[in-house]
Amino acid sequence: MISWGKKFLLVFITIQCLAEVTAAVKHRAKVEGLMAQRLWDALQQLEEKVEALEHHGEEVVHDHHAVLFSVALSDSDQAIVAVGPIVYDQVLLNEEGGYNSTTGVFTCPIPGVYYLAYTSLPQRGLETSVSLVRNGARLDTIYSGPAGDSTQLSARSELIRLQKADRLWVELEAGALLSDRSSLKFQAFRISD
Repeated sequence: MISWGKKFLLVFITIQCLAEVTAAVKHRAKVEGLMAQRLWDALQQLEEKVEALEHHGEEVVHDHHAVLFSVALSDSDQAIVAVGPIVYDQVLLNEEGGYNSTTGVFTCPIPGVYYLAYTSLPQRGLETSVSLVRNGARLDTIYSGPAGDSTQLSARSELIRLQKADRLWVELEAGALLSDRSSLKFQAFRISD
């Protein structure tokens, strides 16, 4: 038989052990709860970042400041001799729809500074001039006077500030051009406000 003193000591030790186990369980639950809360917070932050990136992607897709076009003239066995705007029939790129493939004219949809480039391939041995024109005024010209039966591809580029509705085109002023392997091109893109 166990004495009252020993029973009391045994009950006291059991209660003490239960209290320690309860405290340990509560501490573990609190730690796990903190960890779970931290994981939840991190997950919410990641979801916010993903949502922000998704919206950023939409802004880039709908960026109305990305004006650019690239056009070329199809290969032809015939020399181009018609003086006037060159109508490039291969539209490789036309963001914001500024280039008109019926007229050969680019109409500026958004004002800003643009980088423009165009090429010339004169008919063999023929003096040729091809100009970049804005609103009817010549901005730049490629003069070609190949010797003998030769020809040479020439290219020019310009930085130009354009206003909304300014019209640009490349024009054959004199001579004749060859269109070999889509060598005749006209390109532009907006680089700043």
